[in-house]
Amino acid sequence: APEVIRTSPENKSVNFNHTTIEIEFNEYIELQNFGNQFYASPPLTSKITQKLKGKKLILTLNEELLPNTTYTFNFGNSITDITERNVQSDFKYVFSTGPYLDSLTVKGQVVDAFTGLPEAGLIALLHPYNLSDSGILSEKPTYYAISNEEGNFSIENLALDTFQLFAVKDQNFDLTYTHGAEKYAFAEH
Repeated sequence: APEVIRTSPENKSVNFNHTTIEIEFNEYIELQNFGNQFYASPPLTSKITQKLKGKKLILTLNEELLPNTTYTFNFGNSITDITERNVQSDFKYVFSTGPYLDSLTVKGQVVDAFTGLPEAGLIALLHPYNLSDSGILSEKPTYYAISNEEGNFSIENLALDTFQLFAVKDQNFDLTYTHGAEKYAFAEH
């Protein structure tokens, strides 16, 4: 798989105030299904523009970021080398717009309540603890992650706070629950 040899600004930077990120690899890469594989947590309101130039992936941010917030860019399986299509599946780019990186993590597994089998492709959503009962229908999460083939998810780089945890089979990828049309789950406290 392609290896990251340099990022600018550096991965895990603090006081981040850039609009462009360059990620250089040890070989030429392709992007596969970037629009569905890549996601940012906390969510961004505008899509990131991506461009390949030589062995570099150049990302352009198209919005103002939240102050004092740690962002995690998850690339999923979108980065492959051009010759053998080997997937770089574990790369995350993390930065903070404040003076430190948040470091808390929530991990779990989503399983179907009827079959007991793991659920892949569900979105685990963290919402503020004081979210109203109908908030999952209209409010975007504070943080989120997507469950893998084993139903496992990991939401990383969280600020110290209290959250409600939900999971949604988000068919339209709007990061909310569409009543009656999508599966959902919640963690009891």
